[in-house]
Amino acid sequence: MDRVDRKEIYRSYWLFCFLLLLAAISYSNTLYSPFILDDYSAFINNKNLYLQDLSFASLKQLVKTRFGYARVIPIASFALNHYIGQGKSVVSYHVTNIVVHLLATISLAYFISGLLKTSAARNTLEFFRPAYFILAVCGLWALAPVQTNAVTYLVQRMTSMAAMFYFAACGFYIHARLAGKFLHRVFLYLMFLLAALGGFFSKENSFTLPAAILLVEFLCISPHLGAKLVRSIRWYHWLIFIVAALVVYPLLENYVNSTLKGFSARHFTVSERLLTEPRIVIFYLSLLLLPLPSRMNLEHDFSLSTSLISPPSTLLSFFFIALLFAAAVFHRKKYPLISFGIFWFFLNLLIESSFIPLELIFEHRIYLPSAGFFLVTVALLDNLLSRFDSGSDPQTKKVVFLLFIIMLSASSILTSLRNNDWRDKIALYRDSMEKSPAKARAVSNYAMALGKAGMYEECVTYGLQVQSLGVQGYEDYMNSANNILSCLLFQGKSKEAVEVGEKIRQDILQKDLEFIEAGSMRNYMFNLASAYADEKEYRKAFDTFQIALFRAPGDIQTYRAVNRMLLAAQNDEDGRKELVIGKELAEIPVKLAKIAYNYRQYEYMAAYLNDAIKLKADPAQVDPLNEKLLQTLEKNRIAARASSIRFNETFINNPLFRFYMKAVNYILRKYKPLRGATAGFLLKRAEKIDPENPFIQVYRSRWHLANGRIDKTVNELELFTETNKDFVPALELLVSCYQRKKNYEKSVAILSHILDIYHGHKQWANYQSFIYQYEDLNVETKRSPLDYY
Repeated sequence: MDRVDRKEIYRSYWLFCFLLLLAAISYSNTLYSPFILDDYSAFINNKNLYLQDLSFASLKQLVKTRFGYARVIPIASFALNHYIGQGKSVVSYHVTNIVVHLLATISLAYFISGLLKTSAARNTLEFFRPAYFILAVCGLWALAPVQTNAVTYLVQRMTSMAAMFYFAACGFYIHARLAGKFLHRVFLYLMFLLAALGGFFSKENSFTLPAAILLVEFLCISPHLGAKLVRSIRWYHWLIFIVAALVVYPLLENYVNSTLKGFSARHFTVSERLLTEPRIVIFYLSLLLLPLPSRMNLEHDFSLSTSLISPPSTLLSFFFIALLFAAAVFHRKKYPLISFGIFWFFLNLLIESSFIPLELIFEHRIYLPSAGFFLVTVALLDNLLSRFDSGSDPQTKKVVFLLFIIMLSASSILTSLRNNDWRDKIALYRDSMEKSPAKARAVSNYAMALGKAGMYEECVTYGLQVQSLGVQGYEDYMNSANNILSCLLFQGKSKEAVEVGEKIRQDILQKDLEFIEAGSMRNYMFNLASAYADEKEYRKAFDTFQIALFRAPGDIQTYRAVNRMLLAAQNDEDGRKELVIGKELAEIPVKLAKIAYNYRQYEYMAAYLNDAIKLKADPAQVDPLNEKLLQTLEKNRIAARASSIRFNETFINNPLFRFYMKAVNYILRKYKPLRGATAGFLLKRAEKIDPENPFIQVYRSRWHLANGRIDKTVNELELFTETNKDFVPALELLVSCYQRKKNYEKSVAILSHILDIYHGHKQWANYQSFIYQYEDLNVETKRSPLDYY
């Protein structure tokens, strides 16, 4: 390496460091941006992230979040942020997000440097030197204003961290493939595996990584390998492929069917989503081309496509995307870098912009794909410049360099300006509302921010606006109802809150909605109950609080609210009559203990009974409840063991029986082609080992059901349950059959029996809801089946 080349490399390193500094400065005005939206559900209000220490036992609880293992790495980083700042400072969260963004930029540089080591990619460049090409792509990507949604929105660390590992994995793979020394290659492959695992445990969109590796291989490292493989394919290869596809298809079918069920909670269908996404992809491209803060939004309001020509831009978007794909395929040999960038962009939008029932559009989704866009942009610019200048004229280089400095500076300024919208909740939500005035969630979020800021009248005004925009029963509609009730209660307008709350409730009941967002419905019932309590309508308050508990049985805030309401009622003669309580303070924890029992909160019940004892409650009230609690816990323990095959003696001690039963269970749940004779054969083999095992009948009944023999299933189960009246798995299966045959009377009777013998069944709320819906309704409380949806 001569002195000039070494000097240029050093200069590029310094420029890259300056680029990282500029990126950090562009996000420096976000350090105190507040937590918003999903930040709360993902890590702020998630107690499993509150580490007491850094021991292995403490860290194990991180997989107990709703994300499980799938996003455990970013979840662990949130837990460490909370541990360091004790949940009081938002700064450490933002510093971590910025650092992850900078590391992702470094990983991208490493990845592109590997690409440019391949002859196919390197020969594509004619004007830019590799070091400056890397600088240009990474600079445009890191400073793109649209990335703010992935960096400043704290919960989207999952996105940026997944991208960081994704870039790194691709980079390690390319460098490993091109490495000359064996040990160096082994080390790089090991790093590739670690980075890939990091991506897989950061976010699910990392699952496209194997396809990205194939892109790298076939377009850049071994461009002729694909053609060789195609020429080497024989007829029997196709036969093997078809057989393998037929074997795998049922597994994919189950996954697709379970995924499609998620559309029941959306206001659009799967076909509408598939038709709309191409228009959204084109919009993403326009945001990258014209990255003005005025075009960016936390809550884009995008109209649905209902057909290829409604709106007409749907068909045009499909056509344009097809044109890009055709260009990438046609020019893959001459311009592999450009083709690679196009394929990369669409590949990494595939998961979040296809049939999965996610929200339609979010800017953070182009964080990883946009690397392909900027790769194509700079490669096209290189091709254009090379037509006028080979790169030897120093004046041309200076002009191009100056233009890039201007572009990066402009991007930095635009990023800072966009980040300024995130300075506080009101500013951010107002920005979204002004840009999407007809979108219910945008207005609802703004109303919520106004309410939390104490601007109650404005909150109510915008909350009522959401009532006309939102779809009844869905999240935005229910959130707006909560905003209205909360603000009226804060203003002391409990009477008005009752009137509004009852009107909303009646509107919902009269329309018999097919879907109600459960979490928001709980909050609505809580607020409505609080309004009743403030108006001294204690009976209504008591019943409505119980509906809130039915939806969130372990919510301690609701128990505390009930406690306050009971104390108020106890000091009111009418209240005591309504709730049938005396003047003794000890009666309140006794009543709370009964409530806790009804909602299967046994620890709460024990705590309330202890409180009653401390308050010198009458033993005649407390002792029977204590006895009832102990008996119920023992019955639950016995029923839980009897209901699970894992505790069955034969299943534990006989490996062959265990294999047969597990195989049948897997086939019945996930593999339709073998549900006939194969599953029947395995069941017979298991039955020979233990003919009297009660789980044999349950699995046989499931086998009959899977093969459409519902009458035979009912007959066998009815006969079996005559002598096994308390075997819960058989009873549950029989209920399922009765429900299919619309025999609700027998279903209710069996479910009531199940809850008698297994009070703490994990499905108790669903069973109780069904019972409430189909038994005679309680006239006094005027409960509706909808209350227990």
